[in-house]
Amino acid sequence: MGTRAVTKVLNEDEEVILSMYSQFDGYPDGLGRSLIEFLKKIKMINGISFNEERKVANGMGCLAAQLVVEFKKEAGGYYLTTPDDEESYNYTIYSEGNYDDQILKIKVESYSEVLFDGKVEDYNF
Repeated sequence: MGTRAVTKVLNEDEEVILSMYSQFDGYPDGLGRSLIEFLKKIKMINGISFNEERKVANGMGCLAAQLVVEFKKEAGGYYLTTPDDEESYNYTIYSEGNYDDQILKIKVESYSEVLFDGKVEDYNF
């Protein structure tokens, strides 16, 4: 039996632009850790330089697409789902700040209890 989770990405208008269901390993030390490790490498930018050497995302839509590529490697395991889907663990990725200076944040919930809500780099397991 798996520990199910849903990961949502919100755009700058706080609308859900990605809702991804995880069938197993959804607890904070599993999927949560993988999400944080992925997100800590990302620098949010406004505009892409062709000689960019950092791992970047050109807005939340770009970040959402990269998230799917990072986690969906084969059939099963991860699925796109509806924005209102909720599971045992729920991760919401969003940003604060203006478009040129976005700070990535994550909210982690389990059965409607907020376990963490803050900057990605401040999340501890």
